[in-house]
Amino acid sequence: MPESVNAATASTVGSQGVAAASKTDLDMNAFLVMFTTQLQHQDPTNPLKSHELAAQLAQFTSVQKLTELNAGVQRQTQLLASVHHGQMLALLGRTVTAVSDAVKLTDGAATPFGFTLKSPARVTAAILAPDGTPVRRLDLGGKAAGTHELAWDGKNEEGAPLPDGTYTVRLSAVDADGNAVSVLPRVSGVVRALRFDAGNPVLTLDTGAEVPIEAVSEVTA
Repeated sequence: MPESVNAATASTVGSQGVAAASKTDLDMNAFLVMFTTQLQHQDPTNPLKSHELAAQLAQFTSVQKLTELNAGVQRQTQLLASVHHGQMLALLGRTVTAVSDAVKLTDGAATPFGFTLKSPARVTAAILAPDGTPVRRLDLGGKAAGTHELAWDGKNEEGAPLPDGTYTVRLSAVDADGNAVSVLPRVSGVVRALRFDAGNPVLTLDTGAEVPIEAVSEVTA
């Protein structure tokens, strides 16, 4: 392409504003501006050949079609998301069990919390404050394989009540030989509400616990 055409094109793009010129991918309007400017300022003694014009028009058409395709995909994605969200409403009133290590403390009362052991083990739990600081250690003693509840009074090691917030329970379990045993934290409750956190669905249970939808492992009527 002649240097005079490049200079004229750059000048025209600059006049459209810094924001438009700084885009990584030119939109269709910018492409048309550059194309028509190129035709207006081409060297009369060395005009663009017909095959060069055809190639650029084909490029423009491809950009347009890709833009339309992208818009169509976005519409389909939004439709599928709406259908998915509608299906999640069916969870309201259902009892769910979810994998979660979070305990919500409200007015000194902690939401119910449990865990599941695959084999007999001695279990301990560390309660962590919202900022990750350990505030309480609980020795739960020996437990048989199966599901168990964990009771926490909402107090720290000194017996002082802790402020409201969402705390984390870190469980560890070992067998009689000191070998680690798999222990899975869990919460259960009836779904009372469905909300979205940054687009991600979160279930609110009747116990006050909140769990992301992907953490749900069991649903019962």
